[in-house]
Amino acid sequence: MTTNVTPPEVRINLRNTTVRGLLNRIAAYSLTTAAAQNSLGASGWEFSFRVDANGPTGLGGYPSWAAF
Repeated sequence: MTTNVTPPEVRINLRNTTVRGLLNRIAAYSLTTAAAQNSLGASGWEFSFRVDANGPTGLGGYPSWAAF
Protein backbone atom coordinates (compact mmCIF):
# COMPACT_ATOMS: atom_id res chain seq x y z
CA MET A 1 0.00 0.00 0.00
CA THR A 2 1.34 3.41 -0.90
CA THR A 3 0.11 6.83 0.06
CA ASN A 4 1.14 10.45 -0.21
CA VAL A 5 0.64 10.95 3.53
CA THR A 6 3.78 11.24 5.63
CA PRO A 7 3.48 8.98 8.70
CA PRO A 8 3.85 10.83 12.00
CA GLU A 9 6.88 10.37 14.20
CA VAL A 10 5.91 9.27 17.69
CA ARG A 11 8.31 9.24 20.63
CA ILE A 12 7.10 7.38 23.70
CA ASN A 13 9.16 6.19 26.67
CA LEU A 14 7.90 2.85 27.99
CA ARG A 15 9.20 0.21 30.38
CA ASN A 16 8.00 -3.32 31.05
CA THR A 17 5.30 -3.28 28.40
CA THR A 18 4.06 -5.54 25.63
CA VAL A 19 3.70 -4.93 21.91
CA ARG A 20 -0.02 -4.48 22.55
CA GLY A 21 0.72 -1.88 25.22
CA LEU A 22 3.01 -0.04 22.83
CA LEU A 23 0.45 -0.03 20.03
CA ASN A 24 -2.27 1.12 22.44
CA ARG A 25 -0.11 4.09 23.49
CA ILE A 26 0.61 4.97 19.86
CA ALA A 27 -3.08 4.68 18.97
CA ALA A 28 -4.05 6.91 21.90
CA TYR A 29 -1.43 9.45 20.81
CA SER A 30 -2.71 9.30 17.21
CA LEU A 31 -6.32 9.87 18.26
CA THR A 32 -5.37 12.79 20.50
CA THR A 33 -3.27 14.36 17.75
CA ALA A 34 -5.96 13.75 15.10
CA ALA A 35 -8.61 15.35 17.30
CA ALA A 36 -6.38 18.38 17.86
CA GLN A 37 -5.81 18.70 14.10
CA ASN A 38 -9.47 17.94 13.27
CA SER A 39 -8.56 14.94 11.11
CA LEU A 40 -9.41 11.24 11.10
CA GLY A 41 -6.08 9.81 12.32
CA ALA A 42 -4.86 6.27 11.87
CA SER A 43 -7.31 3.53 10.97
CA GLY A 44 -5.02 0.57 11.60
CA TRP A 45 -1.46 -0.70 11.93
CA GLU A 46 0.86 -2.54 9.58
CA PHE A 47 3.71 -4.55 11.09
CA SER A 48 6.95 -5.20 9.23
CA PHE A 49 10.21 -6.80 10.23
CA ARG A 50 13.55 -6.20 8.49
CA VAL A 51 15.84 -9.17 9.12
CA ASP A 52 19.37 -8.30 10.24
CA ALA A 53 21.13 -11.04 12.17
CA ASN A 54 23.74 -8.53 13.39
CA GLY A 55 21.22 -5.84 14.41
CA PRO A 56 21.59 -4.31 17.89
CA THR A 57 17.98 -5.04 18.88
CA GLY A 58 18.70 -8.64 19.92
CA LEU A 59 15.67 -9.68 17.87
CA GLY A 60 17.51 -10.67 14.71
CA GLY A 61 16.27 -7.56 12.94
CA TYR A 62 14.24 -4.40 13.21
CA PRO A 63 10.47 -4.44 13.88
CA SER A 64 8.35 -1.48 12.83
CA TRP A 65 4.71 -0.51 12.78
CA ALA A 66 3.14 1.97 10.40
CA ALA A 67 -0.25 3.62 10.58
CA PHE A 68 -2.57 3.30 7.61
